[in-house]
Amino acid sequence: MDVSYDKIGGTVASLLILWSSIEKAARTQIALITKKEAPLRVCGSGLLIQWRDAVIQDSSPGSLRAELASSLQEDLCQKIKVRNGLCHGLNAIYSSCPEESAKLGWQVKGKSYEMTYPALQEYFQSIAKAAQAISILSTQKEGGIESRMDDIAENREWWLNEFGIRLAVSNTVTS
Repeated sequence: MDVSYDKIGGTVASLLILWSSIEKAARTQIALITKKEAPLRVCGSGLLIQWRDAVIQDSSPGSLRAELASSLQEDLCQKIKVRNGLCHGLNAIYSSCPEESAKLGWQVKGKSYEMTYPALQEYFQSIAKAAQAISILSTQKEGGIESRMDDIAENREWWLNEFGIRLAVSNTVTS
């Protein structure tokens, strides 16, 4: 795959915009659930944890909604490490050549990391719908007609297929 310096740089810019939308969604939903704004100094993982806590407090104990929010928050807190590395330690952007794929390099706390362009595209795809998932999990309640919050196998499969949210195996009622 022929990837120019400009193309991989544009992908990094798109990732930063995507992360901005994820944090904006979390901040907006915290305000809607708790009726108060999240402090502006709280961002990144801290903001995602506050969002998860707000959803859990607004959910029935042990609900699918709470489990989904926890799983999404844990996944995003792992994935934000790449964003943080790119924002705070980006030190190399390589375009592709016949022998190698385009890639990025960054360093955090003395440790070096690299990500190829295909891996960057996969990463982007894995978080592309996160803001939408945050909004759905924040506003939908259990027990509604055709609710995706009811703990049934069909809904667990839907969350996995639609948003990539993996959950522990459960003794759910099959649909």
